[in-house]
Amino acid sequence: MVISALAAAAAVILFYVVPKFTDFYNQFNAQLPLPTRLLIGLQGAMSKYWPALLVGAILAGFLASRLLSNERGKAWLDRQFLRLPVFGNLIVKGNIARFTMMFHILFRSGLPIIACLDILADAVKTSAIAGEIRQMGNLFREGRDSRLAEHEFKYFPPLALQMMTIGLESGSLSDILHEISNHDSKEVQYTSRQLTAILEPILTLVMGIFVLVLALAIFLPMWNLIKVFNG
Repeated sequence: MVISALAAAAAVILFYVVPKFTDFYNQFNAQLPLPTRLLIGLQGAMSKYWPALLVGAILAGFLASRLLSNERGKAWLDRQFLRLPVFGNLIVKGNIARFTMMFHILFRSGLPIIACLDILADAVKTSAIAGEIRQMGNLFREGRDSRLAEHEFKYFPPLALQMMTIGLESGSLSDILHEISNHDSKEVQYTSRQLTAILEPILTLVMGIFVLVLALAIFLPMWNLIKVFNG
């Protein structure tokens, strides 16, 4: 909401306030301060090239929709998200927590493990992790579930796989899935709090710089009015 309000204020300043200063200063052949000239240049570029910007935005939206509607494109985009430094780990842990909690509920209700995995592969939103769930289901179909922890999974945490293997061998898979879900959920909450604590000062600094530039662009010409009249 704050960023939207600042964007609206910037639009009003760019397309209404700044041109007034430009016309007034041009009458006296005076030079505007640097922040105001920067805003004038930005306003001129947007006014001149707005058709190209509009076409670019529409084209970007069209390409994004085509990419998301294509299975291979969505899989590629999901992999890029999972490679992000902090957000990727957060997405993985959130999906694993959701997967294990749903797996716990379905398995406890009496569904076979393979049926549970088939349902969960379609329920998980991230296609890369859904692919590994299908891979896990194939291991169970082939009777290689005892080697679950030894199989190579790119996104599933090794600890979760080892605990699931222990649960299969000991007959306590439902309880193990519940514990994995609680553990990952707590890690997601902890990482989210850390991320919020990191982003808040960065967002405050960015907004402060933005407001400072706008304030200088507006108030510096007003303060220079006396020099303009004297000149």
